[in-house]
Amino acid sequence: MENEKIILWIQAKSVDDVNLLFHNGVLINKDDVNYMELYRKLVEKDKYKKIISTDNLSVYKQHIKGEQCYLIHSNFAETDVAGRQIGFMALVSGADNLSDALEKLINESKPYGYSCRKSDVEIVKKKSGVSFRILMLLGILLLVIILLYCI
Repeated sequence: MENEKIILWIQAKSVDDVNLLFHNGVLINKDDVNYMELYRKLVEKDKYKKIISTDNLSVYKQHIKGEQCYLIHSNFAETDVAGRQIGFMALVSGADNLSDALEKLINESKPYGYSCRKSDVEIVKKKSGVSFRILMLLGILLLVIILLYCI
């Protein structure tokens, strides 16, 4: 399964329901030959660098074949029949940055009636903002060094 842009697994709402697995917006049935291969990509986090870790949110990052890939494990705001937040795992590849990966996840889950928790969105935005500020500071520092070197 090359070039996947998003794989999304959603926990079932009850024991009588089935977990859902989507690949680029297409529901993959459990008896499909690709189901286990896609699911395995969601749980094989050893190849990734953990960039966010909270009680409920884990985000991992890796470059695969020239693309940034983000593995996101958390819970949606919606709850199951027992009142617990519904878990999900997503692998987003081809995202420009973490904010872009989150946006793709939000857009992918919306048609199925799921939304990311506000606290997760805030954590990701904060992390993305810090990265941008660091890059800007490094850029300014590099510019100052170049200017001093040229003088």
